[in-house]
Amino acid sequence: YQQRLGQVLYRPPNVSGWDDTAWLDTGTFRGRWIVAGEATEAALLDPGNDELVEGYPEKETAEEALAKVLAFWGHPSLSGPSKWALLDFARKVERQAGSTEWKQQPYRVMRQNAMRTLLAMSPDHQTS
Repeated sequence: YQQRLGQVLYRPPNVSGWDDTAWLDTGTFRGRWIVAGEATEAALLDPGNDELVEGYPEKETAEEALAKVLAFWGHPSLSGPSKWALLDFARKVERQAGSTEWKQQPYRVMRQNAMRTLLAMSPDHQTS
């Protein structure tokens, strides 16, 4: 994982250390995504497994979804732009589900999984 992140412990790129102004670039983005996915894998909600998602609210709002994601990560601080981006994503998922009854719960479950990873990928979470 350290290789993919471009930050091997005790091996900075030069004597001055890592470039803190470039915490994310095209070479390390995939590594960060993989690490975030690994961190959330054990807690994935499976929309196809009724036992895992029983009782998950079919009408969960974007704000409620974000509150659950923040609770999942232990209530980290979140900047306004990151909060807006997550809420925008959550609302788009709601629009995709539309009024089709069978989509309500599965889409919201998948949204929760995605938002957990997206929060872990946010600049706020990388630097806190």
